Amino acid sequence: MTLSFFPCLFNQLYSFFPNLEILVNKSGEIIQKIIQEYAGDRYIRKDVDRELIFDTKNHHYQIVNVDWEREYSIYGCVINFDIKEGKIWLQYNGTEVDFGEELVKAGVFH
Repeated sequence: MTLSFFPCLFNQLYSFFPNLEILVNKSGEIIQKIIQEYAGDRYIRKDVDRELIFDTKNHHYQIVNVDWEREYSIYGCVINFDIKEGKIWLQYNGTEVDFGEELVKAGVFH
């Protein structure tokens, strides 16, 4: 399992968002936007349903593929972000996209 850690998030954004709750909520909004952009038609499998899961209360964000092929269940996590203690954790990345770079483009890091 790939685990990427972005420790500078808190340090880089704290001056703009001195309240941790505001910082975490803003980070969650950025992650949701990145996931929604990725989940567009460009990367979708036409024969599998894709679910975007945004748990904004507990700060978990995922894309999951879910469907059935004959009697077999198709289920798989595509990407999983968490925000813990003001830091973004990319818990799983089943894509070829560099989401660290996407966070930089979205303005998370300077």
